[in-house]
Amino acid sequence: MNGTPERNGNNHRNDLDIYGSPETLKGTMSKIKERMSARKMPACYHTMPGQEFAHDRSQVLAWLSRQPEIQNRMFEELAACGAIVFDPATRMWRGADVPAT
Repeated sequence: MNGTPERNGNNHRNDLDIYGSPETLKGTMSKIKERMSARKMPACYHTMPGQEFAHDRSQVLAWLSRQPEIQNRMFEELAACGAIVFDPATRMWRGADVPAT
């Protein structure tokens, strides 16, 4: 295969050759959906005019936090890096630094 991604009959590269495993491709599709959602964000303030920045007043953060694709991506990232963990005994998720109950 000489290091060049194979191309199908339409001269497009095989996605698995570009991205690797199906798991990597799934993560890539999640990123694409997230970006497509963010591209549709209406005009919003991140810092309200005449005020100092505050996370709880950011229209940008509020809008982004309501987008299912972005919520899913955040969950996937936090679970994948071990920042949140699933407790099978309680069937609940918790922060990795929070002791199991």
